Amino acid sequence: GIKGMKWGVRRFQNTDGSYTELGRRLRNASRTKKKVDDIFNTLTPHEKELAGADRNDKEWLTNPQGEHVVKRIMQYNKKEPAGFLDIFESDDHTEYIVGTAVSKLHRNKGYATKMGEKGKKWFLEHESDIKSITWSPRKDNTASRKVAEKLGFKLDPYEDKDEWVTYRLTK
Repeated sequence: GIKGMKWGVRRFQNTDGSYTELGRRLRNASRTKKKVDDIFNTLTPHEKELAGADRNDKEWLTNPQGEHVVKRIMQYNKKEPAGFLDIFESDDHTEYIVGTAVSKLHRNKGYATKMGEKGKKWFLEHESDIKSITWSPRKDNTASRKVAEKLGFKLDPYEDKDEWVTYRLTK
């Protein structure tokens, strides 16, 4: 349990057994975690670095970040997972951030763009209180930068950091 938790009370379920909003998010993210791991395992160390995961561990996909997955979009080639796009909510609930990866076997086939289009559609239709979504690739990740620009994300010149750049999609 957690501090202050009452015996038999669950944070992720209502008294009638239905899931709370956070419970639905965690359930949906956990259902596809193995598929995300399979995609992650096809990446080279350099590709993991470009994705923001500098080590071989999956720290970037585990709790507490996993609790902040608001929307996960999977792309498949037949029944095989080809790629995923996660939209994360920041710890302070003020920003939404895109994280994506495409399996090595499915590169250059438009999967990242398709997932980005679905994420953009979700953003525009379902989250009226969100001001923007951030896509932050490394400067040397040209493929990710091209996808962000193709989807209408605008480069934020004030968020240009040493290795990373920030693109924003606003309403």
